[in-house]
Amino acid sequence: MRKRTLPAGSTRMRHMLTSAVVGTAMVLGTAGVPAQAAAVSAQAAANCGGSGIDWVGGTYTEVSSNCSVFGSSHTKVTYEVFGDRDHPHQRAVVEVYGIEHGRPTWYSLGTIAPGPSTYHTVPWGNNVATPKIRITAKDTHNGVLAAKITFSH
Repeated sequence: MRKRTLPAGSTRMRHMLTSAVVGTAMVLGTAGVPAQAAAVSAQAAANCGGSGIDWVGGTYTEVSSNCSVFGSSHTKVTYEVFGDRDHPHQRAVVEVYGIEHGRPTWYSLGTIAPGPSTYHTVPWGNNVATPKIRITAKDTHNGVLAAKITFSH
C-alpha cells in the first residue's frame, strides 16, 4: 500500500482534518449527552427571571433576569409578568426588553395589577443578551407606596 502525503506547507490542513474527524467522533460517540443537556437546559429555563420593587414617584426601575438567552435567527422570548398577589392595590407600568432587527427595543405591557399573569412575546433574533423588564409604580390613592413585579421567561 502506497503512503499518501500532503503537500509541503499543508500542516494546517492536516490539523483541520484531524480536528474534524475527532469532533465528529465525539458528537457521534455521546448520543445520550445532548438529550441530558436539553433536559437540564429546560429545567434551568423554568427558573429564569427576576423581581423588582419600584417606589411611587420614581423613574423606571430596571430588573434583569438571572439567565441570558442565546438566540438564533427566529428566536422569540415570551415573558410572564405578574404583580405581587399579597398587595392587591398596587399597580405598575411595565415594559419588557426585546431585540428587533438587531436594535434593543422596549415593549409596553401597560399597567400590571396583582392577579393573573400577563404574557408577552418579543423578537430576539440572533443575539446573546439578558432579558429584563422596566417597572414604575403608579399612585393608586390607596396608600400604596411601591409595586413589586415578578417575571419569568
